[in-house]
Amino acid sequence: MHGDFIQERDFITAVLQACGALVVVLDTQGHIVLCNRAFEHVTGYSSAELSGKKFFDVLVAPEAREQTRQRLEQCISARAASAFESEWITKSGEPRRISFSNAPMVNEAGHVQYYIKTGIDITDHSRADQ
Repeated sequence: MHGDFIQERDFITAVLQACGALVVVLDTQGHIVLCNRAFEHVTGYSSAELSGKKFFDVLVAPEAREQTRQRLEQCISARAASAFESEWITKSGEPRRISFSNAPMVNEAGHVQYYIKTGIDITDHSRADQ
């Protein structure tokens, strides 16, 4: 039984890392629990650098942090999936336009335990449109 769990966890980790979409998992306070290679590649941050930091404190411009924090709270309390486009600030300070969706991960008691954000970098598409 235990071996099956480890195999499944390793399988899920491999899929997550191979995925071309940006994936980041937050706890209900907005702390980054996990992110994949695509997320690291676009943001310029390593998983180790981001782990435990609040998503909006690191990746959101200061003037948009409060709004982003409130939006996260609303999404968690509504327990609803949602989709947004917003600007994330990379480690080098470059803004990137990200189209992403949020999905709550609910535990057996019906409480949101984690929040999964998956997205794609649409910066180059946005610039081409302009």
